[in-house]
Amino acid sequence: MAGLVLAGLPAVASAASTTGSPAQGTVFFTRYCDQGGSSGCSAMSAAVPSTDNVGSFSVSYDGSGLLTGYSVGAPAPLATTTGADGIVFAPNGDLLIGGQASGRVSEITSSGAPVTSQPSGVSGAFHLNVDPTETHLLVGGIPGGLGIMPLSNPAPGTASIGAGTACAMSGSDLTVDTIAWIGNQAYYTSSSPSGNGDFGKIAITYGATPQCVTSQLLSNFPAAHGMAFDPFSGDLILFGANMIAQVSPTGTPIAELVFGTNTCTIGACTVEPAFLPGSGAAGNTFDQGAVDGRGHIYVANNHGNFIFVDYSSTKLVSTPGFVNDQFVSDSMDDVAPLIGPGSPPP
Repeated sequence: MAGLVLAGLPAVASAASTTGSPAQGTVFFTRYCDQGGSSGCSAMSAAVPSTDNVGSFSVSYDGSGLLTGYSVGAPAPLATTTGADGIVFAPNGDLLIGGQASGRVSEITSSGAPVTSQPSGVSGAFHLNVDPTETHLLVGGIPGGLGIMPLSNPAPGTASIGAGTACAMSGSDLTVDTIAWIGNQAYYTSSSPSGNGDFGKIAITYGATPQCVTSQLLSNFPAAHGMAFDPFSGDLILFGANMIAQVSPTGTPIAELVFGTNTCTIGACTVEPAFLPGSGAAGNTFDQGAVDGRGHIYVANNHGNFIFVDYSSTKLVSTPGFVNDQFVSDSMDDVAPLIGPGSPPP
């Protein structure tokens, strides 16, 4: 798998160099630039002229902690949908794409063919999350209302989503971005695209008139935007502003990794350099990320960079063995889950 240097920008790794565990696979991603689905995007990169707003790229890492053992492939165009923000896999292997301001969710096959488009029940369809039962798709804003869509597991290429219903919100926060679960306990973030928002628990009651009650645990927290549960550490990993944060199930920040400007909120925090143009103090807008359950973190930066973190040797994001920050595609938005609900089916 050949690594590429795109748009003339080098791949740069942090000074950390500790033997970790290997990682290899395909990352599916969206681009926020085309909210109308009418070729509003520029080229993915200088090397890839496609204006598609959904694509994928490969990642390969040998666990050595060295840049020579890491590579990112060129982005591969997949499809253009009516808006593209959140991205998850349906149980049947189709991809579900949040349609941004359209309030709709598009379903496409894994090869990019359109399947269906359904209203989410809320005005903004941005972050998407599949619940642990894989029978509901939750659709958040930035921040906004929470839509709940029925989800099924038919044959690939057959519609798996139905029209959604808005959840009646109450509690500490009335708007949300991302939902993640540890067992049956759901958590939420609520922030603008720039992060610096709220984090807490959310009780979701499904039914004809779903109810959602939030209980805030953190406020004005830089990384409170995207989120994923990592079974490797047993903690939630949050992504927002210029920060990747590791937060316990009780809502306590454990470790932080920030890029460029020092926005640390606790002592267990490492400040990485602003590696590349577009990823410095004025160019870090981390959106959604994913984990692979083996100590690796994959993060989309809205300025086009992709951040890879290996914390497998320490289980603390503040002391990673390897960090890479590399331009992949213009207007990168979200990446799809790699494990758990919303990830590719086996």
